[in-house]
Amino acid sequence: MGPSDRLLRAVAQERATLERQRAQLAREADALRASLRRIEAGLAEIDALTARLDGLATGEPVAPAPSPAVAASTPRADGPNTLRGPSIREVAVALLVADGRDALHYREWFDLLTQAGYDVAGKDPLAVFLTQITRSPAVRKGARPGEYALDREARATHESRLRHLNQQLAALPSQTSDLTELRARRAQLTAEITRVEKALEELHRAA
Repeated sequence: MGPSDRLLRAVAQERATLERQRAQLAREADALRASLRRIEAGLAEIDALTARLDGLATGEPVAPAPSPAVAASTPRADGPNTLRGPSIREVAVALLVADGRDALHYREWFDLLTQAGYDVAGKDPLAVFLTQITRSPAVRKGARPGEYALDREARATHESRLRHLNQQLAALPSQTSDLTELRARRAQLTAEITRVEKALEELHRAA
């Protein structure tokens, strides 16, 4: 004896409900993926613009970013050695240290990275690379335009800064007539301490 008509109708209704739910989730997933692509494109564009501004400041203009049409038709590197965000500068610093040099023009530094088998994700990899190394706590501007150097005093500077910030935080009064100002100052110091601690962690990894 097979399943009853009532059971078959219930199964069909439940299946239809599940299919509608799946279709809705699929639409939401597509929307999220589209949003992520827009965000990544926006981040890459900001990195490229920032790098060109840095290039203007140093007198070393960065090659213009590809047009949106060209960028859209160019496959983005997505291999195991593709670097994004802070990992770009961390690997770059480690390579420069391993190479035994203290300073290098950013184009040569970028070549050092790619020759080691790494790719930089983004519409304009060179611009993204330049933006990232300028954000590294281990790097300072060099003596020549477009040159960047390892900051050998960075760790000591950040450790001193961290001690000073912790002293300031400890010295805050527990009671005050202006609690709003006290909370704001405590939040400001805490945020700065977190930033310096992260910089020290990055310096430790680069050592």
